[in-house]
Amino acid sequence: MDILRRRWLRAACAGMLGWVLAGCANGEGKTMKKYYPPTDFFAGRELELARAIEREDLPEIRALAPGVDLNAKARQDMTLLIYAMMNDKFASVSELVRLGAKPDENIIQGVGSVIDHAIYNKNLRYLTALLDGGLSVDFQRKYGTTLLQRAAGPGGSLDHVTLLVNRRANLKIRDRIGGTALDAAVNVLKADIAIFLVEMGAPVDTFTTTGSSTAWAVHLTIQDQQPGPLRSKFEQLRDLMIQKGAKFPPDPPEVVRDRMRAQGLKPAVPPGHPK
Repeated sequence: MDILRRRWLRAACAGMLGWVLAGCANGEGKTMKKYYPPTDFFAGRELELARAIEREDLPEIRALAPGVDLNAKARQDMTLLIYAMMNDKFASVSELVRLGAKPDENIIQGVGSVIDHAIYNKNLRYLTALLDGGLSVDFQRKYGTTLLQRAAGPGGSLDHVTLLVNRRANLKIRDRIGGTALDAAVNVLKADIAIFLVEMGAPVDTFTTTGSSTAWAVHLTIQDQQPGPLRSKFEQLRDLMIQKGAKFPPDPPEVVRDRMRAQGLKPAVPPGHPK
C-alpha cells in the first residue's frame, strides 16, 4: 500500500474524518474498504451528486452540478472530489475538476491536498484523472511550486515526472526563490529523475535568489558522498550537465551573488554570510 494511503488510514484512525477503515491499526492490507455510503457525509443536492459520482454517471453529474459549491466541506470535512478520489471513481474525478472543483483546495488535514494524494500515490490514474479534467500540467501553488517540482521532490516518482513531461510540462518554470524541478530532484538525491529532466531539456544553468546554482548543489552532493551507486549517479548527472553547457566546478553562491549585484539584482544573503 502506498505511503499516502497509509497516512490517510492513520488520519482516519485518529478520528480526523471519522472513517473506520479496514487495516486501521497499521495502514496495511489489500483494500481501503469498508464501504462508506454517501449518506454518511452528504445531504440534499450534494447527496444526489455523490450518488451520481458513485455510478460515474457523468451526464447526471453535469446536470446536478450547477449551483453546488464543488469545493464545500460536508460532514466530517468530506468534499465531493475527495469522495470520488477515495472510491477510485476516476471518470467522476475528471468531471468534477472539469466543472470547477479545485484539487489543491480540497484538503485532508494531516495528509495534504487531492494533488498531494495524486502525486504520492503509486497509481498514476489519480494524477491522470486530474489532468484529464483540466488541471494544468503547469499548475503552481501559492509560492510558485509546480506539479513537476512536487513530482520530482519528496514522495514523487520518476513515473509521475514522466507523465507530466509527456503532457508537455514546462521544464523551465521557476518558483518564488528561483528553484526548478531539476533543483527539487537534486535536493532530495533523486539522481534518476534529475538525469531524465536534463535529458528532456531542463536548464542546467539556473540559480536561486541566494545565488546557489543547480550545478553547485550537484557539486556538493558529489563531494559529500562516499564512493558508491549514488555518487556514481551524480557524477553521471554532472557529466551530462557539462555536455549541456553547465560549468564545473561551479562558482560558489557568494561569487554568483556578486555577479547578480553587478547585473542590478538584489540577491538574498543567507544568515551567517557576510555578503
